[in-house]
Amino acid sequence: MVAIGIVSGFAESQPQALEILCLVKHREAELAREIDSLKFRVVETTEELSEQGEVEDMEKEVRDAVQGAGQNPAARELERSKVADSKKEASGSFSILASSSLFEWRVGPEEVLDGVACTVLEFQPSAEARPRNQREKVMSQMEGKYWVNQADYSCMRIEGKLTRLIPILGFFAELREVEFSWHAQKLEGELVAPKQVQYRYKASVFPFLTTHERHTLSYEAIP
Repeated sequence: MVAIGIVSGFAESQPQALEILCLVKHREAELAREIDSLKFRVVETTEELSEQGEVEDMEKEVRDAVQGAGQNPAARELERSKVADSKKEASGSFSILASSSLFEWRVGPEEVLDGVACTVLEFQPSAEARPRNQREKVMSQMEGKYWVNQADYSCMRIEGKLTRLIPILGFFAELREVEFSWHAQKLEGELVAPKQVQYRYKASVFPFLTTHERHTLSYEAIP
């Protein structure tokens, strides 16, 4: 068990936060092997939003018996994104955990989620980040929080948002807003799996087109 001490500055707290992240990655690898053998019912909801965020159109798709929930816990907060490098990367995945080197980290105040005592790790853009592609360029400008179960280092929740406008598609478009959240559910034993993944993005294509969508994936384990 890592001793938890809350430090206000990112620089002072980062070594402790990175130590916890290493334990989270190890726990994720353990869970992935078990979750990949399970089946889930997945409900995917796609909402087209107005500039102000009002729902203008909605589609819902239900998929039964999806193997492994389509993602490993804590690994892919955004399962599919239309704000990646280009159309060919539109199905790419964002991963805060896998891209942890793009951020500065610190240990925040402890919180209790659904009766589970959690260490909260906060992340923000790092001035030393060197993105290798458009996807990492977007990732590197995120900030948010990561809730870690103190008992076994499984991830219980992730939330994040984009901190500034990002030019995309060769400066012909602008990624204006991104928000995402990842929520866990506890299954039998010590298993932790995705419960809900949600992301919203707003992008402008010059000179007049704006795309504003919210995607939600809900997971239910099938006995």
